[in-house]
Amino acid sequence: MATTKENVEDNYIKKLDIPISAKPDIVDNQYKILLNKPVHDLGNEFCKYFVATNTQKNTEHLALIYENSCIPPIGILNTLSGKNIVGMVNILAYAIVTLSSNNNKCLAVIIEHYNHKQTLTNYIKDNKRLNIKQVEQLIKTLTLVLSRLNNDKIASIGINPDNIIILGDGTFILREFIHSYPNFYQKEQFIAPEIVECHPAARNSTIKGDIYAMAVTAFYTYTGREPWEEYPDNIRYNEARFEKTSYKLLTGDLKIPERMKLFLRSTLHDNVGLRWKISTIISWIEGKLEQSITHNLNANNQLHIAFNEKNYSNMQSLAYALFNNWNKVLPFLKDGKLAKWIAHQQINNDVVKNVQELCEGVTKSTLALKNSPESNRIISKLLSLIGHFGTIRYDGIAISATNVPQLLHYLLTNNKKVIFEKVIRIIQYEDLNNYTHPDAAGYVGEANINIYKNLITNLNSSSPFNGFERLVYSLNPYAKCYSRIVEKDYITDIQALLVSLDKIAEEDPKKFHIDRNMIAFIAAKLGIKNDINPIVLKNFPKFAEHPTVIALSIICTLQKKFNMKIPNIVVALALELKELCAEYIHNVKFKAEIISNLEKISSDNTVFDIVDVLSNQQKFINDYNGYYEACKMAQVYLEKIQKLRSSQKTDNRALIFGQNVTVLTSYVLCFIVAMILII
Repeated sequence: MATTKENVEDNYIKKLDIPISAKPDIVDNQYKILLNKPVHDLGNEFCKYFVATNTQKNTEHLALIYENSCIPPIGILNTLSGKNIVGMVNILAYAIVTLSSNNNKCLAVIIEHYNHKQTLTNYIKDNKRLNIKQVEQLIKTLTLVLSRLNNDKIASIGINPDNIIILGDGTFILREFIHSYPNFYQKEQFIAPEIVECHPAARNSTIKGDIYAMAVTAFYTYTGREPWEEYPDNIRYNEARFEKTSYKLLTGDLKIPERMKLFLRSTLHDNVGLRWKISTIISWIEGKLEQSITHNLNANNQLHIAFNEKNYSNMQSLAYALFNNWNKVLPFLKDGKLAKWIAHQQINNDVVKNVQELCEGVTKSTLALKNSPESNRIISKLLSLIGHFGTIRYDGIAISATNVPQLLHYLLTNNKKVIFEKVIRIIQYEDLNNYTHPDAAGYVGEANINIYKNLITNLNSSSPFNGFERLVYSLNPYAKCYSRIVEKDYITDIQALLVSLDKIAEEDPKKFHIDRNMIAFIAAKLGIKNDINPIVLKNFPKFAEHPTVIALSIICTLQKKFNMKIPNIVVALALELKELCAEYIHNVKFKAEIISNLEKISSDNTVFDIVDVLSNQQKFINDYNGYYEACKMAQVYLEKIQKLRSSQKTDNRALIFGQNVTVLTSYVLCFIVAMILII
């Protein structure tokens, strides 16, 4: 470990307190999770479902248990827990709970029970479609839910027919949306155009995206049609909806009442900036908005541009095609067609100028027409200009600005290092400045600017204090420490980590260890920007760079900050240091003294008592110097021995051999005496 100046900021991350259950399988002292009754149909890679019962009221509920590799939406759970919101499955309680099946600690959420087979999708299959009155009731229900959640700045609630339950009385309720990252499992046709290329773990949370999903749901339930099924894959469907616009592609020549047509035209708008807001939808529900919309919904124009043997009429469809044919973009820029076509688009003159300059630069350059950091940089910038309402795009990956923290966590925990590094590269570009509209997926905004400052700094060091793990932990305050050493516990703060380590040290002192993951976790929580200085023996690499001394230095830093009792860690460190000193100290008397003092360390001591035992640097220097001198003398004697051996003559062998043996023996005896005197 390097010995650069220690820099610990006083910025320990303050978080919401997560309730902790005192009893296994019990949440909020009343909800019992029935681990023998899993609901497999609802589970996914982020969580598992089980039946739960209220032991006080004898009612049935559902328990959602997060996988430890997932970052649960603690803010949403805290906001909605115990709240009764009409039109959605409500969250009743949540807590960290110990599972009796394996003694692992996990985050569990109790939600209202529902029949997961009574979905709107199944209803439509059985009954063909909803009537206009039912569709308007569905829109009203979803709008009220969206409006209520929007007040708490909660969005991306996974609206689609699979996630809507229709009850026996005809009312609708939206399923819980906390079972994954926002829109991770959303079906492609319900994803708003501005985030359609996004990595599933990087889809941003916006009310406008929910409104688009609600509009597609309303269309499907009213018509029973699924136009997306007519295309061989999602890419072909997306190309078609970008060219024709979502509204025209879906509705075609269908006869739809004018009132519903107004709703669909305005909520299916591909331009997120022109898509209806919640307040406008409420006015429509109340009958206060019946006029036809006046702005142009069709982004098409008469001037097409050819790319990859297809014609495109608007920037959104062209940007999508360029992203999906990344390696063909630079030759396309070189032929000059884009520079001419862009001049006829109804966009900001600065955008036109920047695109034309980019094309001109590529035409004049000698840049190889193949995948390279510089070519990727050019294409990414181009897409930020012509697709400025969309995602931030790079070769093979598209992201939204606000969801970078959870994306990086997802990539790191799933060993997607190549994509992880691509995301970091994207953020280091200046193209984010081109996403200026608050509804754009690439818009950073003042609220998230610090995230990107953290991303750009401290990424070049190989130290765990500045590595990828530290970055992920610093960006995600509710990320669990996923070190395998403490994987059974649910650790999101330093205190919990110390408690867990002390328990491990009590059960088996030899298993106590602080690995790279823990170091990164600690560095993120404390805002450590440089390596922690070895607290003892910093001038002796064999000691200073040893994991035990590193652990001692880290524990001392944490003790200064939190002053917790960790008696078993103290004993474990003393035992490990005893073995270390037995191996590396040479002077027999000094070794016995140090080991004796370490053996006196007990659970009544602190880590600072251990530091005192090892604090006399001069004795360690004397030990090292003595060993060094002994080694030098030994080398001299060995060289003389070797010289005698090589100089033996063949003449008078017996006599000369006897003399040499005598001299050799004397040298060996001198060597032994010298070693005894020095050591």
